[in-house]
Order: sequence, then C-alpha cells, then structure tokens
Amino acid sequence: MIPKTKPFKPSLFVESRNKDIYIQCLYPFGDGGDPITGHKIFGWSKTLNDFKPLESPNLLGPEAGNNYRYPTEKYLQEFGFSIGDSTKFKVIAINSIGESELSDQSDHKLILPPGTPRSIRLEMYGRDEFGGHLECKDNRDLCKTIKIEWPVPESNGGSEITGYHVYQQESPNQMLVFSTPYPTWCTYIPEVFRCLIPI
Repeated sequence: MIPKTKPFKPSLFVESRNKDIYIQCLYPFGDGGDPITGHKIFGWSKTLNDFKPLESPNLLGPEAGNNYRYPTEKYLQEFGFSIGDSTKFKVIAINSIGESELSDQSDHKLILPPGTPRSIRLEMYGRDEFGGHLECKDNRDLCKTIKIEWPVPESNGGSEITGYHVYQQESPNQMLVFSTPYPTWCTYIPEVFRCLIPI
C-alpha cells in the first residue's frame, strides 16, 4: 500500500465573475492519496505589503471543496486596492495528514461590471429602392430598421468595455438578447434579430 501524504503543491485559477472573485484550487500533482478537506487562501495586501488570509471565502457548489468566491468590493476594502489594480493570490491545500506547501502566486486584475448606459435613443428608418436613407415620416411601410444609440457608461469597472448586450422585452416573462461589439450603437432588424455593420 502506498502511504498517504500531505497534499502536493496546488495551483490556482482566478477570474472575475460579476461582482465576485472566483477562485479554483487545482491539484496537478495529486492530493497525496488522501481527500482534500480544506484550503487556506491568501491575497496580497497593499496595506501590509504582504500576503494575508481571506477570511471565510464562500464555497461554490455542493460537490466543491475547491471552488470559492469572494466579493470584489470587500476585497478592495480589506486589502487596500482600487478598481483596475492588479493583485495576486496563493493557496495551501489541507488533508488529514497535513498542509501542502504554498502554491505559486496567481496574478489577477480587480474589476467589476461596468456602469449602466443611460439616455438610450431609438430611431426608426428605412431604405429606398436605391439604398438611400428613408425618413419614416415619408413612408412608414418601408421603415423596418431601428437604430439604437447610447453613451459610454461613466464607469468601465476597471477594464475596457468590449461590447454590449441589447435586450428586447417580448412579454413580461421573456427577453430576447443580441450582442454588438461596436462602441455605442447598432442597427436592429426586428424580423431577423441581428446587428448590421455600419458602413
């Protein structure tokens, strides 16, 4: 029988999900032949200029043991960072035999969801037989396109905005969504639910 040992050196996967820091502990070299029973997760403290433990991170999933989340805003306050700053994490894995060595650090940029676009503008228009722009007041039957415009949100959450999701409410309980990578507007044809590339 192979003797059980404390866990081998773990590693970390860290990313932002909505308003939380998602942390996954991984065991590329194994758990030492004994199930992992817990972890100690450490974040870099800008105030202390050293690592300090995360107090009571929330476990994710009933099967877990290795998936955690920690509120980003709470981390910012407790560890002395601002939105858009970079930090780093380390972890120790624990089983009934003992504790692993400390993992290598995993770097992470602290971001939150961007602000909400305000002052949305809608404009209906169509194309005439020559492809020219047609005002709806001239012929409403040909107006089958809606142009949606909005300003850039005041806050980007600490990271560049790369696109938008646009929602249409079909009924009180159903929303259709399409996405556009263009900075502040897209064109929508109701019959086919797609954005047109501006030319």
